[in-house]
Amino acid sequence: MKRVSYQLIANFTGNAWTALLALAFVPLYIRFLGIDAFGLVGFYTTLQNVMMLLDLGVTPTINRELARHSAVRQTASGARDLVRTFEPPYWVVGIALGAVLAASAGMIATFWIRSDRLPVEEVRRAVALMGLSTALQWPLSFYQGGLMGLQRPILLQGVNAAAATVRGVGAVLVLWLVSPTITAFFVWQAISAALHTLTAAACLWHVLPPAPARARFRSELLRDRWRFSAGVGLTSAVALLLTQMDKVVLSKVVSLQAFGYYVLAGTMADVLYKLVTPVNATLFPRFSALAAAGEWAALQTLYHRSCQLVSAMVVPAAVTLAVFAHQLITIWTGDPQLADGAAPIVKVLAVGTALNGLMSLPYAAQLAHGWVRLTLLVNIISLIVIAPVTALLAVRFGPMGAAFASVALNAIYVLVAVPLMHRRLFRGQMGRWYAVDVAAPAAAGTVMIAIAASVMPAPLSTRSQMVVIAFTYAAAACAAAMAAPELRMWLLTTLRRETGRGADAVG
Repeated sequence: MKRVSYQLIANFTGNAWTALLALAFVPLYIRFLGIDAFGLVGFYTTLQNVMMLLDLGVTPTINRELARHSAVRQTASGARDLVRTFEPPYWVVGIALGAVLAASAGMIATFWIRSDRLPVEEVRRAVALMGLSTALQWPLSFYQGGLMGLQRPILLQGVNAAAATVRGVGAVLVLWLVSPTITAFFVWQAISAALHTLTAAACLWHVLPPAPARARFRSELLRDRWRFSAGVGLTSAVALLLTQMDKVVLSKVVSLQAFGYYVLAGTMADVLYKLVTPVNATLFPRFSALAAAGEWAALQTLYHRSCQLVSAMVVPAAVTLAVFAHQLITIWTGDPQLADGAAPIVKVLAVGTALNGLMSLPYAAQLAHGWVRLTLLVNIISLIVIAPVTALLAVRFGPMGAAFASVALNAIYVLVAVPLMHRRLFRGQMGRWYAVDVAAPAAAGTVMIAIAASVMPAPLSTRSQMVVIAFTYAAAACAAAMAAPELRMWLLTTLRRETGRGADAVG
């Protein structure tokens, strides 16, 4: 468990750093480029997410298989051959996607993106550069999945943090010293994407266990794993269609300015994923290893403890974000007008994002057991039911309609998929998940925030607001953790152990 704790700390540290960089640089991007051009940055992010449809389940497959290799101590040659087999097709797909996007740049700029201020030619160049960046960045997730499967989060987060720093600082310097244009911005994105991907590739090959023979391509490895990979790929594809549909539709039906507000709100709400992703990235390989070894009691204990951890962090953060949305955006951007446009959207998106975050570990448990049919079925039904609703609400009510559709989608996951998953994998544990893992910490954290908001004096200086909001979240997260029994026990045991160790060291 100590190793898992260290991995969690590493993942949290890396994700916290990249989140801080994103929050720090977004206002500068808007200041240099304007909200319309920032809408193009959001369009690029949406494209990246949508194109993960063609990941075909390879990233979670390489993650799971390398974790299983470590758990059952299979041969080093097998691990290296696995990476060599899946690596070339991944690069081919990335290059093909980039080429298609670059070739379609003129059509996208003319017939899809609505810009009242940016010339069509400038939009076309930006989209073409998005294609180049896509080709260079696409293989990155493959190498990241491999490093996580080998349980090397410290190395991975170090690479990611360094790359995020280079990308963000470099972009600001380019906009400031070279050219404050969207074209210059995406040129730098392509350069930094290449550096990030190549560094991650070198790191993965370096930490793979040494073998007497060179790694080789083995087609039978593809055949043996295609069912799991295809199942995960199809599930992820449908999920991405659902979660990105709001942005895809909005990019067509509203102006770049309105889309920019939605992207700004989404950027803030997505900070919640920075709390979920480290836990999921750390625990999925561990879940896979325990499932492969048949250690069901240990898996069940770890599952409930980690679900409580996610609830204790994410729900208070989402409520804090919703309650103080206008203040946070004003502090973040220094522009009350941006806050007026984005804050109402943030309040709604925070709810949907929190619900999605609560589903991350139940889904990871399914993948660890090689069971993907449930989520695929739920996603297909959701696509049939929710997709038309999302499109209708986005067209009819704009960004707010799309945000409410996101809440409806994630509510379906929590209310439908969770009971079905527990019925098969964790029999008799569904009530415990809802009542103990989620409701108890959520209620404790929400009550704490409600009390703090009701007694918060006004007006306050910017610095005072930051202190009060940060203290409110910290107090709510602590209250939530104390209301979660397994998490509380683990935290208190860890604290006593570390305190005792410190006293021994002093003695």
